[in-house]
Amino acid sequence: MGNPSQQDWVFTISPAAKPITLITVSPQGETLGAGDVLSIRLDALPGGTAKFSVGGAITDRPLNEEKPGTYSGFYLVKKGDSLAKAPVTIKFTPAEGGQTYTQTAPQSVTIAAGSPTAPIFDLPLEGSSVGNSVVLSGRAAPNTTVRVTVRYEGRRVILAANGTVANLEVKVGANGRWQTPDIDVAPAFGASNVIYTAEAIVVTASGETSPAARVRFKK
Repeated sequence: MGNPSQQDWVFTISPAAKPITLITVSPQGETLGAGDVLSIRLDALPGGTAKFSVGGAITDRPLNEEKPGTYSGFYLVKKGDSLAKAPVTIKFTPAEGGQTYTQTAPQSVTIAAGSPTAPIFDLPLEGSSVGNSVVLSGRAAPNTTVRVTVRYEGRRVILAANGTVANLEVKVGANGRWQTPDIDVAPAFGASNVIYTAEAIVVTASGETSPAARVRFKK
């Protein structure tokens, strides 16, 4: 038998590179107003694609690769924008594709850009007639809330009749569109010469409200 022998090998295993190494938000610690610029910088693997979102109001904005591994993007604050300590979220897909990584920045963002613009009614049209129910729809600042009130005025025999048939809130989509469910106008039944007035205001995340928009219609 030959003499026994022993060999040893030493392996060095390098840890896999992190897809995202740093997220920087600027300015930091400030409340942004209309006209201010929010800047986002991402340090990550080169050659990938990246987007950023701030809360639910600013979504999927592009981050462009300025130099290998450094991505940047910005958002210009508009009048009526409102966010309170909203998280900044990054979605990053490396160059080889596959998994998309999501990471939240350590800094949050607060925006208070004044009262929002009044909403717009698309339907019903001013002075139009509706059936036993009505759906109100229109446009407003994306990802806000529209508060809607519908009132009526008419007459029952010789007495004036008036009241409220609906008070509700609806969310405005990312596309800036809003719509109520069917609103029953039955409380006004029995009255004649009835005129309905729908009033809508926009309410931001910080509680600021817009001027009111109104539309009148009849049954």
